[in-house]
Amino acid sequence: EGFYTITIRELPALLRVEAALMPSDAVEGGCFHKTHEIALTEGTRYILDMETSAFTAFLQLLNPEGVMVAFDDEGSMPRPARIVFTAPRTGTYRLVATSATPFVTGAFTLTVCTE
Repeated sequence: EGFYTITIRELPALLRVEAALMPSDAVEGGCFHKTHEIALTEGTRYILDMETSAFTAFLQLLNPEGVMVAFDDEGSMPRPARIVFTAPRTGTYRLVATSATPFVTGAFTLTVCTE
């Protein structure tokens, strides 16, 4: 009970990619995947979303050395796979967009925003 205020604001998008997993993509663990590089700044909080209606989304974030630092494999319609990440240091990170199910294909949208 009580009064409260909800504030809704649009977050600035640093990256928005519309792509598709295809049989011609790289395969790891039986899953097609696409990799996208993005420069992240130390101390900045990022929201990374992968949306699709074609498959169960699996999104991974790799640090500049290629080590996985975050992932979300629970994306499902209508909820995107989402990672909320504060960069511990500045560098070029890699987002790996894939599926939780082997050998599926389909369109997806990848969005990176800052708070």
